[in-house]
Amino acid sequence: MFFEEGLIEFLQSYRSSALDIFFLVVSILGTQYFFLSASAVIYWSYDRKFGMKLAILMLVSFWATLLFKELFHMPRPNDKYRIEYPYFEEKYTETYGFPSGHALNSVIFWYAFASWTKNKFVYLLGILITVLVSISRIYLGFHFLSDVLGGLLFGCIFAVVYSYFTERLEQFCKVDKDGNMFDNRLKICLIILFTLLFLFPFSLDSAKIAGGFLGYTLGYQLLDVLSLSKILDNISDNNSKNNAKNPKHSKKEKITRSILGLGMLAIFFVPLSLAIYFFNLNRYSTFISFISYFLLYLLMGLLITLIVPILLDNLLNKNKNLS
Repeated sequence: MFFEEGLIEFLQSYRSSALDIFFLVVSILGTQYFFLSASAVIYWSYDRKFGMKLAILMLVSFWATLLFKELFHMPRPNDKYRIEYPYFEEKYTETYGFPSGHALNSVIFWYAFASWTKNKFVYLLGILITVLVSISRIYLGFHFLSDVLGGLLFGCIFAVVYSYFTERLEQFCKVDKDGNMFDNRLKICLIILFTLLFLFPFSLDSAKIAGGFLGYTLGYQLLDVLSLSKILDNISDNNSKNNAKNPKHSKKEKITRSILGLGMLAIFFVPLSLAIYFFNLNRYSTFISFISYFLLYLLMGLLITLIVPILLDNLLNKNKNLS
């Protein structure tokens, strides 16, 4: 413990405002908001199936992180080491420290993303960002070195498991025009949902994961059931012949879709999230706070997988018709 606190003090001995802001920004690259936003962009603009696959993978990773933290019950560093700025505050630092969720989730995300792109530069970029995110957690005083190393180790193990079960995950995300997969997807979703609620009753983290998982699953399947999946399948990079002939598959269009999609998501999600935070519903009832976050992340899943794609399709097609 003395060595680990000494490492934090050593890193913070080089502290400056510029370095604080740098590591605070880098740390954001290890949050659920970054991972889910990135998977949403892939879902809307590049590859629907992989976008869904990546989102489900990250939700399971968040769940595993929560499980490990509750299992090991290891404390975080003393609050005196904490570096926070306005608008960069972390709200749930009362959770346990081991393993570092930022480190664990970064390994999984970048491994899956790099495997999808099959690009050596993306592999190197992923390693660099994962290392920087890990250092940021120690520098900012949120984790000990052991927390970060544990997160990296569990992340590597999880990545190996992901490689082994990747085909099964693809089956979960497989498009079924007849909707025959709906029952199986819903069963899997409900099993995970109720397991979360049973293991961590009234935990805000479990509420978010459970709500997000249900929202993603329902939205993804409803897009098939309503025969609307073509609005995303048509833009998939896997369809190379179609991409070569159709101008809507240009990089400019994909960037436009991504920016508009994130904007639409923010318009719905951010005000509701801020309202729940500022009203501090937990002071009234833990149950009310739990349900609020569950419904918020349920809505987020539906927005990403169903509502935003429909809005994007209507908006972009309308603009093309006008032009």
